[in-house]
Amino acid sequence: MVANKNVRSTEEDNKGAWYKESLMYIVLVFAIFVLAGHLILSSARKRNVMLQMPLFDEDEHCYFLQGDERPTPFIYFSAGKSGSSAVWTILSNLTGGENNAREWIGGNNAEMKEFYENVLVGPNESYDWITQHLCRLQHEYNPTSGIVGFKWKPYTQMDHKYTTMGLRLAQLQDTPRIRAVYLRRNILDRIASTRKRLVMIKETGHVSGHCRKSFDEEKFKRCMEEVKKYEQSIALPTGKELIKLVRTEDNQYSKVVSLLDSIGIEHMDLSYGKLFDANNTDEWIRAFKFLGKGPTENLSMEEVQEAAGQVRTNFVPRSERITNFQDVVATLEGTEY
Repeated sequence: MVANKNVRSTEEDNKGAWYKESLMYIVLVFAIFVLAGHLILSSARKRNVMLQMPLFDEDEHCYFLQGDERPTPFIYFSAGKSGSSAVWTILSNLTGGENNAREWIGGNNAEMKEFYENVLVGPNESYDWITQHLCRLQHEYNPTSGIVGFKWKPYTQMDHKYTTMGLRLAQLQDTPRIRAVYLRRNILDRIASTRKRLVMIKETGHVSGHCRKSFDEEKFKRCMEEVKKYEQSIALPTGKELIKLVRTEDNQYSKVVSLLDSIGIEHMDLSYGKLFDANNTDEWIRAFKFLGKGPTENLSMEEVQEAAGQVRTNFVPRSERITNFQDVVATLEGTEY
């Protein structure tokens, strides 16, 4: 009897241990499924937050054309009077065919505010606006161009949800990749060009900032004469006003670069000075290598000039075109700028 009790007790103990062990396995498997589900749901939620429907309707959705021969999309950042039109004309001409990188978002704060508040709303509302616009440009200029893009002046709205979400979705675009180019020009030259433009408008009622090769002989001659007339009579702000202008532009640039880096959009800086003032084409070749289109060796400045749709109009050295140049130097001397 005692032996039978011991046997039954041992069997019950074994069953109890088996049930406990099985329960532990079930709990463990359940926990794994719950964790996996949580991770999947979390990932989906993050993606939904990033996508933030609604996107374009399926019937309206644009799909990029595939193949290296198709136009490659880029976002083109630059401040005003940076020479962005001239640079884009040359880049597009030497990568396949000229096209226009429009200031689609706007050319000033008021236009950009209008774009974000009134254009990207209603039936046009979509965080996929950057990708979709570049896709439509690719279709528009295929097969006559090698690159497409739009100008973006980073004056305002860089913290707006449409900006950050739009760039995040652009970063997700895989084939072709959407990248960015930031054209930079010496701020003293930019301020001088802006002030020259304002003076010309005030005194003549119009501006002749771009003397295009397509002008007839008389119009071209008149354009060049007007530009040269105002080229050497430009005074720049000094003191705190100049420091504020320089710091503002530096902050705008840093904000854009930081945003692109945080999102993971590949980008490059282009120097206007190196593009046009150097005695070589190294900066142009560097640009074409980044773009993945155009000449990457044996490019001459004559070929660059031939590809330009307009004639350069700022011939005078900075020290001569700025009437108070020494005061400007004194303001910036000893600062980080």
